[in-house]
This record gives sequence, C-alpha cells and structure tokens, in this order.
Amino acid sequence: MADSPSSTESNPRTLSQDDSGACSGSQGYEQSSQGDAQRIVTTTFDQGNHHTRGQSMYQPSKEITKVFQDPIHGTIELNHVYMKIIDTPEFQRLRNVKQLGTVNFVYAGAVHTRFEHSIGTCYLALRLIRYLKERQKNLGITDEEELCVGLAALCHDLGHGPFSHMFDSLFIPKFKPENYENWSHELGAVKIFDDMVKKYDLKSTFERLGYNLEEFHYHMIKEMIYGPLEMNGDEHYKPSPAIPKPH
Repeated sequence: MADSPSSTESNPRTLSQDDSGACSGSQGYEQSSQGDAQRIVTTTFDQGNHHTRGQSMYQPSKEITKVFQDPIHGTIELNHVYMKIIDTPEFQRLRNVKQLGTVNFVYAGAVHTRFEHSIGTCYLALRLIRYLKERQKNLGITDEEELCVGLAALCHDLGHGPFSHMFDSLFIPKFKPENYENWSHELGAVKIFDDMVKKYDLKSTFERLGYNLEEFHYHMIKEMIYGPLEMNGDEHYKPSPAIPKPH
C-alpha cells in the first residue's frame, strides 16, 4: 500500500467511529487487511472528523470527505453523510459477503465483496447525477435528490445474505419456502434501510448536515433500490401490481 498522507500518520485508523460505535480504529484496519482479499480501505481522513461515543468533538459538515482507494475507479471521495451509513454494522457486514458467491473456489482471485462493490456503485451513481445536474440545469436537480441517488446506490445491496445470490436462490427456498415468492435481497435492503433510518436517527443527521429530506425523498430512495412499492395495512412492502418482482 502506498504511503498514507500525514493526516493518517498521526492517527492510523481506517474508519471513523460514529454515534453507534460501529467498526472503527484498529478493528477496521484488521478487517480490511486480514479479510478475504479486501481491496478497498479508507486511506485518509480529516483530523477533526471523528468523535468518541456520546461526546461530539466537531461540528458535522457535508464538506468533510473520506478517501477510498479503489482498484477500478482509483480515488473515491465520499462526504460525511455517506460515512454515517458506511460506519454502521449493517454496512460493515458486507465486507464478509462475497460478490460472486462460491466462484472463488474455482477462480481464486474472485474474492471481492459487496462492500467495495457498493462503494463503487455509489461513486458511479454520483458521477452520473452530478453530470446531469451540471449539464442539464433545466432539470432542477436538487442537493437532496443527488443525496437520494447516492444513498440508494450505496445501500442497494444491504439485503444480501451469505454468498450473495445463492442465499436468495438456494437457502431461502429451503429455509422459508412459504415466503420465497415474497423475498428478494432488494426487499431486504429496503427493510434494513428503513431500520437504519430509525435506529441511527439519520433524519436528524441529514438535517444537521444541510439536507432537508422529506418523506417522499425516503420513498424515492427505496424505489430506486427495489422499484415501485406500495404499503398494505400491515405496513409491509409489496411491489406495485404493474411492476414484476425484480430477479
């Protein structure tokens, strides 16, 4: 790995610790360096952009960024609002979910995970929406809509289980055959995202960072992950009748 910038030398942690006390410090370093060929790690961070549990040490800003080194896209910068998602146990578990299931038993190098895949997806989605925002100003794309696109891309694989699609197609039919037709990893991602918004009070976090997200914004995020959704009386999601279940 290339030499880290001076800001990292004084505090060599790879992930900041958020309000939830999620993966951070040497633990995060061990996961990235000792995991199954984990290729994407945080290499720099702002000295003021961390705090201990329950004791704020800085004024949050959406301008504070973290830098990731990706083998495909090179340098990826994500601001603090995305790190509030990444530094949660729900997202960190993706480090241990293989993108290609059991393919690495045949092709030994196929060991990349849903963790770096999700960060790369977020990067590409943000490049697209920012390009449209800049080049087609008549669309009136807002900062909140840009955030929705980035969050949907970042969170779209939260619902994956072990071995990715094998979990959907082989495990779920045997473990819960009666629920198989109502299950998909996209639906799992939507439910986990819902839970994270409540569990970590992300609405307040987004507001503090300067984003005014209304309820329709959250619905937009979930529909970008799954497709058109409806709610029944039991507050369970179901696909719109006009849209087939994603496969």
